[in-house]
Amino acid sequence: MENIKQRIDYLDGFRGIAILLVIIGHGSRLVSETSFLKPLLIFIGNEHLGVEIFFVLSGFLITKLLLNEYNRSGNINFKTFFLKRILRIFPVFYLYVIVVFVLTLTGILVINKSVFEIACLYVYNYRMLFSIPYNQDEWFLAHLWSLSMEEQFYIMWPCLILIFTMKRMIRIAIILLILFPFFRFANYFLLPETRGLMLYMMHTAGDSILYGCLGSLMLNYYPIHVEKFLMIIDRYKIYIILFLFLFFLSPMLHYAWMPTKSGFITPTLNPICIIILILWLLQSRKCWVFFNNKYLVELGVYSYSVYIWQQLFLTHFNTTFLGVFPVNYIATAIMAWLSYNFVEKQFLKLKSKL
Repeated sequence: MENIKQRIDYLDGFRGIAILLVIIGHGSRLVSETSFLKPLLIFIGNEHLGVEIFFVLSGFLITKLLLNEYNRSGNINFKTFFLKRILRIFPVFYLYVIVVFVLTLTGILVINKSVFEIACLYVYNYRMLFSIPYNQDEWFLAHLWSLSMEEQFYIMWPCLILIFTMKRMIRIAIILLILFPFFRFANYFLLPETRGLMLYMMHTAGDSILYGCLGSLMLNYYPIHVEKFLMIIDRYKIYIILFLFLFFLSPMLHYAWMPTKSGFITPTLNPICIIILILWLLQSRKCWVFFNNKYLVELGVYSYSVYIWQQLFLTHFNTTFLGVFPVNYIATAIMAWLSYNFVEKQFLKLKSKL
């Protein structure tokens, strides 16, 4: 998937669903609590599930890329790996941060300058460790917690591979996945002031990325076992149960227990369901018509730029006309199109030459 032409379309379709969950979820904050749409938005606007889908896909695809190189050459060029990640993530990320910083310098926004340092160093998901006063305008940088967690993963995962070698990573991944619920349990009782942040910190929520890694490893080293497992999923229509859990039961659990107690359930079950569905989609063509829908795939291609720029417009903190529906969604679409075609796409071309 290093080359744009090598994209797996159904995964872009899955990305399209993920970003729809995020932008509907953020936009739903502008809907009145008394609106008849509000209960429906709990399901179609579950932004937490959208980000989890991004995380699992990220772990799956990054590990797949590393495995492809390892299987081909018996080695991994980590220098090239990190350079490709930089070209993929940094340009749009830092462009957005610069725009928000300029808005702060001009007095349009009020954000502590130290917060920009935290964001630029990719540690925003541990924002609470820094004694910096909060301000409501910090919302415009708040979504960078997810990019912070991904960057932390991009550093730690290759380091683990270097230490333990690729073939041993299945065992390492399983051990870590078993430990993660205990990390959440310990965090809940030992750091009660961070309970509301359990879905955002690497040590309490990083297993969503790790399940994607494990799925890719299993598919590579135990394809027959994976195929047999997926045949059971297909034969007994278990994929229907997985979809129902993710898109109906999971949001009810999340919003009913928001999000402290659900931190012991959905962060474990959601990524398990997601990676099984990814693997099942890889084998089965039953849902390809839906996931390969050209509009959904196109949205998935633009998903990174959409995710970055939607934070400016899909919020009640934007009190200008650009924050009013449907102008806010139109503004998001325009910025994402400009960002992808004039920034992101240009660096993707450079990345594909490495």
